[in-house]
Amino acid sequence: MFFVKIIYFYTRGGDFVQNDLKTQVLVALVLRGKTQTWLAEELDMNQGYLSRILNGKDKPEKQINRIKEKLGIKIEQEA
Repeated sequence: MFFVKIIYFYTRGGDFVQNDLKTQVLVALVLRGKTQTWLAEELDMNQGYLSRILNGKDKPEKQINRIKEKLGIKIEQEA
């Protein structure tokens, strides 16, 4: 069985706004029919390390930029 979390976005000028890295990555993966395991493999990254990044426990800018590039998403960095 396939489960999808419902995620609410607020719009500003017609653009989706969401500062949460994990949310944007998960939405991008669901839309592509891909998994976190797939993303970790594509980035040649340990799945546990990717999970730490997505949960905000590690915030390596270089890796976050690689994730953004791979998924083609814009992620606004939190201040």
